Amino acid sequence: MKAKYVILALGLAGLAGCSSDPNGPALGTLVVETEATGANIPEFSTLTIEGSAPVQILTEDGLETTQPLPAGDRDVSLDVPGTNCTTADNPRTVNVREGEVNITTFVTTCS
Repeated sequence: MKAKYVILALGLAGLAGCSSDPNGPALGTLVVETEATGANIPEFSTLTIEGSAPVQILTEDGLETTQPLPAGDRDVSLDVPGTNCTTADNPRTVNVREGEVNITTFVTTCS
């Protein structure tokens, strides 16, 4: 079984890098995709992006909208509950580039 979840900064790509203050922070959009394969995939996981509050997401067909993030390196982690799942390259550092949609994908295998 394969499930795909998307944490998406929906509709914010056009706003990334914009600020009412011309000297305000440079912003970028981060899209986190997760794929899960195997059996006994937990219903919920928790995504943590440095600079944002952790969010609980549905494991299947999960969708969460994040706010624009300041450009620069961000620590990103996916907490999949239980001991039967492993997630590659987790946690990781993702470079959020100003004015861009930045994508990273977590791959989880469950047994």
